[in-house]
Amino acid sequence: MPAPPIDEWTNQVQSRMDNYGFTDSQRQTATTILTSCTTRARAHLDSVKSDIDNANNMTDEAAKARTLRSLTKEVDKLYGELTGRIESVATIEQRQKTATSQN
Repeated sequence: MPAPPIDEWTNQVQSRMDNYGFTDSQRQTATTILTSCTTRARAHLDSVKSDIDNANNMTDEAAKARTLRSLTKEVDKLYGELTGRIESVATIEQRQKTATSQN
């Protein structure tokens, strides 16, 4: 699944922290994880910027889409890492309470 734009990651993490009722310590941990993942994602995009620019100029839409997916799959992996690590910060009780309140 494609990651949302990096600029949206902060709001999504904030929402998860609020939903789980993270403590100050958990919030600090989640913020550190967010910073690490977004920094790495931005660095990756910077490293392939010229390739992305070239792909965006392609006239073959199918080739363009394949190339862009290939160039951004590392960002997708980092977003998956981010969400997994944020989930692991929540306690079992916090996860159960959130699951119960969503049903």
